Amino acid sequence: LLDRIEGQSYRIKPDRISYSTTIAAFANAAQTCESGILMAQKADALISRMRDRMGVEPDDYSFNGVLLAWSRTSGGMSSARHCESILRSMRNPTNVSWSTVINAYTHAGGALEAAGLLKEMEDRARDSARHQSSKHASNTLSIVVYNNVIHAWSRNADPDASKYAEAILKRLESGSSSLNLPKPDVVSYRLVLNAIEHSKDPNKAERAR
Repeated sequence: LLDRIEGQSYRIKPDRISYSTTIAAFANAAQTCESGILMAQKADALISRMRDRMGVEPDDYSFNGVLLAWSRTSGGMSSARHCESILRSMRNPTNVSWSTVINAYTHAGGALEAAGLLKEMEDRARDSARHQSSKHASNTLSIVVYNNVIHAWSRNADPDASKYAEAILKRLESGSSSLNLPKPDVVSYRLVLNAIEHSKDPNKAERAR
């Protein structure tokens, strides 16, 4: 349908919403079909088509749709890294952009990469908080992002992975003087318990208690 609209020489022309909606369709297909990587590639290609064929500049929604498509493929670390490369190319990535890439690394087994992106998000939040009131800064970071990183560590083979997961939980419990951290939820605790359970720490029973 988008191809037909693009081919018209008059009247209806595709706009940013038309492209972004099509990208979202590919992102949904990437999650459900066997050729998920192909769907993500098609979503990716639409960004260039928007600019080159129609002179339409992609917005955050467009890019976030492409990020979502790649995060839903079975491409592992390769797809996650491609997600990050798109993130780095964005002029003003949103928290949704960062969260989607963190989620991609989480499902690809990239706990270290996910943790690194979380730190960048926190640094950005601190910078933002310096220029606005604490009232506006309070919703900067979501517990879902932290749970994704905890989940990544819970699946990681690093001998200290469960300790890294637990450290995030303790930081959320304690709070921060420079950052409005979210409070841990039941998922946070469950993920940390799962990380401890699967660790080889001889003191894991005591830690879990």
